[in-house]
Amino acid sequence: MLNSHLTILSRQKKVKAYKQSRSALSLVDHTLITAEDLWKLPDDGYRYELVKGVIRRTPATGFRHGVLLAKIGSFLEEHINMHNLGSVCGAGTGFRLYQNPDTVRAPDAAFVRQAAIEEQGIPKGYWEGAPDLAVEVISPSDTYAAIEEKVDEWLCNGVGNKST
Repeated sequence: MLNSHLTILSRQKKVKAYKQSRSALSLVDHTLITAEDLWKLPDDGYRYELVKGVIRRTPATGFRHGVLLAKIGSFLEEHINMHNLGSVCGAGTGFRLYQNPDTVRAPDAAFVRQAAIEEQGIPKGYWEGAPDLAVEVISPSDTYAAIEEKVDEWLCNGVGNKST
């Protein structure tokens, strides 16, 4: 009993030491990059977001996630086109929300009003600012904190608060 208790304590210490070393490495290794740097990265099949100058890699989604996104995108596309409201953007479209350090988020689907497109034009890179609608499909791997962070960023940047 005592031996197994010591083994558990030893593992806990190792895990704690590992986490502390990873945190220290994270602080040292993270060179902040810009939205322009992110744009220039080669396509390796992953989706990336930039949060306060730090790259975050997003894993590929599951089948159910993809089917749901296709349905949402189809519905939005049909409605937006029928009423000539603007453009629907698919997963992976980047929206630069902050600068210095840069934050570029990529919702699962998005909508941008025609008036905003006419005002800003169609950029070659990321859209400056938030879309009018951002859709995030929650995945099993998403944490509450990560979801809350994204929702706060979208809302603080005007998603849903723009007049048509």
